[in-house]
Amino acid sequence: ANSPTGRNPRQVGHCGPSRLWITKVVAQSGLKGAIVDFLIYIRVRMGTPVAGMSSLLGEYNCKLDAKGRLKMPAGLKRQFHPDDKGRFVIKRGIDACLELYSWSEWQRHSAKVKARLNPFREDHRTFERIYFSGATELEMDSSDRVLVPRALIDHAGFGKEIVLSARNSKVELWDKSRYESAVTMDAKDFASLAEDVMGTFDDGE
Repeated sequence: ANSPTGRNPRQVGHCGPSRLWITKVVAQSGLKGAIVDFLIYIRVRMGTPVAGMSSLLGEYNCKLDAKGRLKMPAGLKRQFHPDDKGRFVIKRGIDACLELYSWSEWQRHSAKVKARLNPFREDHRTFERIYFSGATELEMDSSDRVLVPRALIDHAGFGKEIVLSARNSKVELWDKSRYESAVTMDAKDFASLAEDVMGTFDDGE
């Protein structure tokens, strides 16, 4: 099918006519969900955050105040989708840290984890009980702060200075000294680890 512009839709330099053309084709073909997938693709290409499809990045040095409040760094805040309206879920990490998820990402992540669990197996029930223990909804206030529960602060052994390490779909919150220890490794040892983990990686080339 020809696009309204008379050009191949791959060559359209903006999303207006191209999106209308795709919408028309999809409507005629009856492909469910394709319109949503296309709009997500457009938003990703334009650099717009997509709810439930986070790709977070960055390392931030922060401080907790006496009440356990953490001010969200501006560079991290703008990576979250506005539809989440400053809502997060924080939980204990598998390592000696806490994990922070946007609200929409938490819905996706928790559903994926639960789908792998068998409630009739004791080890699965134990894992679920511990993994979700302490998970708490947080809401960012007008000053871009979230209140970290005291029980989670104690669990992670936080001092006043903490590090937020963002990658993929979550943010890890570490006590600064623990984080420095966790990411410190001799260069040769890391090279060996990289070979063990990624040595059989197939990048499709």
